[in-house]
Amino acid sequence: MIRMLLPLLALTSPVHAETALNGAQITERLSGNTAIARISAGTPWRQHFAEDGTTRYYSGSRPASLGKWEVRGDEYCSLWPPARAWECYEVRADGAAISWHRQGAVPDTAILYAGDRTLGPLPPTHASEAKADE
Repeated sequence: MIRMLLPLLALTSPVHAETALNGAQITERLSGNTAIARISAGTPWRQHFAEDGTTRYYSGSRPASLGKWEVRGDEYCSLWPPARAWECYEVRADGAAISWHRQGAVPDTAILYAGDRTLGPLPPTHASEAKADE
């Protein structure tokens, strides 16, 4: 009986896996929205991706860092003055979770929320706690 149920469970159980996003998908997901997460030390961070290509990053109680973002090909790219070089990342998604991947670096993962969520209380930052704002 159990052997007969296993294939059925496999067909009905949701399986989540990160999927690489293309350029249009990156723009659609990020533009006008906010990524929120906690770094390993527990410090919360938020980043808003304005539709005009500006971005604001907040970490803990520090003042906002102002930068620029754009999509080049199938990568998210950002510039954070005073740096002069853009850094580009592959972007992957798994439901409401989104992650930025760069060779040789540990990926950053956050939950994406609709709109500008840079002010006010922090919503949940773990994928299982968040309700996707898609």
